Amino acid sequence: MNDYLFQVPERFIAALQSGQMTRFGGILKDNATGRIVGHLQETGLSNSLMNSVMGGPLAPVTTISSLGANYQLAAVTKMLGMMQVLQFATLGASIAGLGVSAVGFSILNRKINRIGDSVEAIHERVKKDFRWIKLSRMRDSINDLRGLTDTAEHLQGLDRVKHDWVKLGSRFRERSGRIRSELEYIIDQPSFDDELFKSYLGALCVSNTLASKCFIFGNDYERAHSHAELISEKYDDLFSRLSPRTLLEKMGIETKYMTQDHKNQATEKIQFIRDLQATASTFPALIARLDDAGICGSEYLRRLREDDTNSIVVIDAS
Repeated sequence: MNDYLFQVPERFIAALQSGQMTRFGGILKDNATGRIVGHLQETGLSNSLMNSVMGGPLAPVTTISSLGANYQLAAVTKMLGMMQVLQFATLGASIAGLGVSAVGFSILNRKINRIGDSVEAIHERVKKDFRWIKLSRMRDSINDLRGLTDTAEHLQGLDRVKHDWVKLGSRFRERSGRIRSELEYIIDQPSFDDELFKSYLGALCVSNTLASKCFIFGNDYERAHSHAELISEKYDDLFSRLSPRTLLEKMGIETKYMTQDHKNQATEKIQFIRDLQATASTFPALIARLDDAGICGSEYLRRLREDDTNSIVVIDAS
């Protein structure tokens, strides 16, 4: 592993706060030159910190003050903004959704279980109308993800060849395609259940995370890059049609009844979705950088997982 690739983020914080640099998705850009300075990448420590502050991987996000009290999380929020940290943590994809996920397969499986529990609760609410058909398909997808993630956790402890990881990554990619199609159907309806939308969004993010992670474990940067480009394209196609107003309308809130609080909450959700799109759009560049540098995928993930010093590192873009 080339140590020069990894840089601690603290030296970039002042430049971000002064306006010399800008974060767009998962990259840092020099505002004077427009040059990409680095790629943001979360580490295993970021997940450990969130677990310790929040009381475990399934604990709900509570208060901003409790998160900001931790030095490392404070550094993360300075770089990303508190809202993104809170939203991604609630979604369950990772702490910040940056780079290749450093979260272990067992924790990702627990997050899948949490999404499954949410789907079950929604199913009980709507099982007497047409949406139960879609939810039944979602339950099948969640069960598929559980089984595949169990397989990934088992493979990680074995000396497996590239083919095993690539095959598993392809299966995760297929599941993400199914979930994306269902989510597209929901978005195109005149109205939808907000909890159902969030469950599908969470499942889509986690399934894409798992596909990318498997391709990287298999050191197949060609497939990882192709999948990253597909994610970026599909996220733009799915979410660009949403705005704060259309989101509220689809949640059944008529224009004349929209309060400022409604509008603020909808704006925050759309800002999060836009950042999700931006992060997805910059992910292919990180994959290309790792490939160009000749980084072994499994070694890269191991180093990120074992990093107990920095919650986020910056991958040099030069």
